[in-house]
Amino acid sequence: MNCTTYWIILCTGFLLLPLSAPAQQPLPPSDEGEFVMILNSYNYDNEWSTSIAKGIGYQLELRRPHVKSTITYAGLTGHTSYLADRFAMQGAFSYGRLSPSHALPDVLVLIGDEAWMIYRSMFLRGTWDKIPIVLCGVHDEVLRDYADFFKNRLPADSAYIPLKNSTNGMKLSAVLETDHSAQALHLAHTFDPKLSHIYYLSSTTYADAVKKRNLLAAMQRDNVHMHTFTELSYSPDKADSIAKVLAHLPYHSVVLTNGKLPEVTPNAPVISLRDMRFRASMPHGGYFSSIAGYTVRTAQEVIRFLDGDTLRLPRLIAAGDTAYYLNGTAMLRADLSVPGQASLSRRVDRNIPPPFAVRHARALFLTTLLVVLCVFISLRWLHISRYRAQLRRLLSRYKSLYDEYLAVYENMPVSLITFNSEGKMLSTNNPEIAKTPEESLRALLLDSGQENRILSWRGHFYYLLLSKFSDAASGQMHTLVTLIDHTNIEKEKREKETIYNVFSFAMNRSAIGVALYNLMDTDGFATAAWYQLTGIDRTNNAPFSEHERLSESDARLLHDYLRKVRYGTSQSFLRNLQVNMPRGESRYVRFFIQPMEFIPEQGRVVVAEMVVDMDAQVKREQQLEELLIKARRSEQLKNAFIANMRNEIRTPLNQIAELTRDLVNTDDMELRAELNIQIAKSNDTLLGLVRQFINASHQSSNKEVQSE
Repeated sequence: MNCTTYWIILCTGFLLLPLSAPAQQPLPPSDEGEFVMILNSYNYDNEWSTSIAKGIGYQLELRRPHVKSTITYAGLTGHTSYLADRFAMQGAFSYGRLSPSHALPDVLVLIGDEAWMIYRSMFLRGTWDKIPIVLCGVHDEVLRDYADFFKNRLPADSAYIPLKNSTNGMKLSAVLETDHSAQALHLAHTFDPKLSHIYYLSSTTYADAVKKRNLLAAMQRDNVHMHTFTELSYSPDKADSIAKVLAHLPYHSVVLTNGKLPEVTPNAPVISLRDMRFRASMPHGGYFSSIAGYTVRTAQEVIRFLDGDTLRLPRLIAAGDTAYYLNGTAMLRADLSVPGQASLSRRVDRNIPPPFAVRHARALFLTTLLVVLCVFISLRWLHISRYRAQLRRLLSRYKSLYDEYLAVYENMPVSLITFNSEGKMLSTNNPEIAKTPEESLRALLLDSGQENRILSWRGHFYYLLLSKFSDAASGQMHTLVTLIDHTNIEKEKREKETIYNVFSFAMNRSAIGVALYNLMDTDGFATAAWYQLTGIDRTNNAPFSEHERLSESDARLLHDYLRKVRYGTSQSFLRNLQVNMPRGESRYVRFFIQPMEFIPEQGRVVVAEMVVDMDAQVKREQQLEELLIKARRSEQLKNAFIANMRNEIRTPLNQIAELTRDLVNTDDMELRAELNIQIAKSNDTLLGLVRQFINASHQSSNKEVQSE
């Protein structure tokens, strides 16, 4: 691509994104106060430049509280093309304006070489060329020659403002980053006197390129040709490969970095060429100007411009505050020693302090012990207080319970009598028993020989319990007699037995048997009529579910139904089944079974079964059915006979009717005699057929009777 094409692209970019308003349309003055724009060449993740930008803002706020400052980032580390960097700078100016009416700063601060390179090549129009500029962290090389950095990417030389014009025509002040390459190499030799390999971790910034050139020049000045210098260009897609290289460095190596720390801790000293936040693992040291020096000097220059001091321009000053910085904590972890540490002038230790718990371990231990002791004493006191309160509550509860016990003992419906070993009554809670003579009472209660029994006394029934206990005072064995009134229970029991006997009597007399049993364990009861009708001997303890006297087909039918009941069916069973009695005869019994309770998880599947003697009724129904079948068969035979004989009977009847008609209509005596003879023959034929029909009917009736 030739210079003309570059010139067209550059002009197009200026038309699309102008840096500021034209001179003929200047922005109106603002009354919002002094405004300082801090433009960072790099991204926010660049630790060195971001710390400087924030430090400048803090110094300005500290020294001049009414000044408003804003920080904007250009992100010029990629350098894809000059035009792309130009657009990035224009975007940074747009983002960094304070407000739409306050877009032009009173002082512009540029951090890094790249921002100054692009800014001075722009066509400054209107009021921009009158805005003072303070450069921070730039190298003096960039003020003299910058063409190598944009090699093969620059438009024609006429597109730039010459350096002498830009410096002479602007209010410019620069805080320079001086060359510390010789001191960095000296520190590397101090770490390892047998140093032979130098690895330089860099990115694509101009500052890294300048540092590399200065390092190589310092090595040539010191005549150190035996060192192997290797540059490791960092980018996100090369992070893994660079980490592998740094993890396996050869002996007598050192790693130099200009601000980018490796992802892994190398097995060699790491020396930083710029100020950065030291960690407990790296970097191990470095020789550089502190960030505080840059921020203070830059803030001073900004305030000088705000105060109107424009003498002696341009001003090129060094950041100052340069020293050797050593990280003792990282060196201790990496087992590094500095044999020539005493030869390092202006040495500053940046040891990472141990954690708070390590630094104050003794105080923390004593404090923790004191807290634990206080907590233990508090908990112990609380426990004792609760224990005493609980004892008081229990004592109060005991008194109330004892009072309740006395009230219950004196008014309880159970009679308690205490006898000593000699049979003398000691105490009782029943006044009526206290009036009874001891001899009769002892004979009634103690001399019967049974400990637990039902006792009938004075028209009442009592359940008697005897128990022995030892008297703690005398050491003798006493007898405690407990009388529980069972009068109502006994009466209900006897009434229940009477009702049960009446019920059993009615069931037996009505030939209806009832049983209630559990299918899970075949436990239950049944009336005598049930045993009699089912043919089961009640003395063989057969399970209720075993209907052993049923015929094979009926037993299978009933067992299938009971199996369904076990699985939860609620349908009832009603059918006449044939029972083979013990004497050999068979009997028909109607079984009606109804599920009553289904709780299988508690082992209860209860059914109620009622059986009724249906033998006479079933046999009578069978006889009636057989007679009906016979009657239907006789009727069928008669109908068949009549159907067969009607044609033979019709012929003589027709002849008799015709001959009788002719006999009535004729007067010829001979013809009449002949007709009478023919009528007599037809009559005889008809009578023969009738006798044959009657004889056949008698024969069929006789055969049916004989068959019966």
